[in-house]
Amino acid sequence: MVRLFAAIWITAMLAASSFASLILHIDQPLRDAELGEYLLYTGSITYTGENEVEIYGVGFHAPDGFLSDFQGHLNFDSMTPGSTYTGELFSVRIDDRTTYETHTASVNLVGHDKISNEIVSDSKLITVNFVPEPATMLALIPAIGLLLRRRQRGNGCNPVDKMGTI
Repeated sequence: MVRLFAAIWITAMLAASSFASLILHIDQPLRDAELGEYLLYTGSITYTGENEVEIYGVGFHAPDGFLSDFQGHLNFDSMTPGSTYTGELFSVRIDDRTTYETHTASVNLVGHDKISNEIVSDSKLITVNFVPEPATMLALIPAIGLLLRRRQRGNGCNPVDKMGTI
């Protein structure tokens, strides 16, 4: 019974260790981008399988449509066992209608083992936080000041009246 268990366990471990995978790592963009501009993403792709893999490419899905015009930058269509690619992965355009908040999109890398036809893939989430450009923030400061002043006047409170007399 112990031998049967050991044989099953060793077979399972060998099967698990021979499983091929693509490992996708995405770096944050080096700069901020404004509406209508492109963000360039770099990173690395590592292939851990035993046979050559054909790469279908990098896919992209942004549910709320904040990023558009996805462009893959992979300049190869296959990877050999144990190889790693490091460099540009893709770029996306920030849609002009994007709201100033945090947005999330998924990035998928898909390929298949040329010998076993096994599909290999990896996916990652990217998060982009849009904040107003400095000129927009500077334009908001006077508006906030006016609102605070109006609020003070609106409730009949005058800071000089509250000081009291001696």
